[in-house]
Amino acid sequence: MNFQIETVSFCDLTCTECPNWMMKRKRQFMSRETWDVILNRYVIPYKSLNAHLSPPTIIPHKDGEPRLNKRLPDLLAPIADA
Repeated sequence: MNFQIETVSFCDLTCTECPNWMMKRKRQFMSRETWDVILNRYVIPYKSLNAHLSPPTIIPHKDGEPRLNKRLPDLLAPIADA
């Protein structure tokens, strides 16, 4: 199982194959509140209920660059602890 979560909606690059630079929506980081909902409703329960399977793969981006978010290590830490 893969969880692809867009933790940031912008990127500092303009790669031609990526739609990010054409998007009209607001450029922002995901709020901590939204992240906590995703983590506690979906990721951690899935990991707990399916402990007999391989752990889920967490992909913290879709069209943005997650490494721009200085809080990324803090966001990902609870997944390893669950």
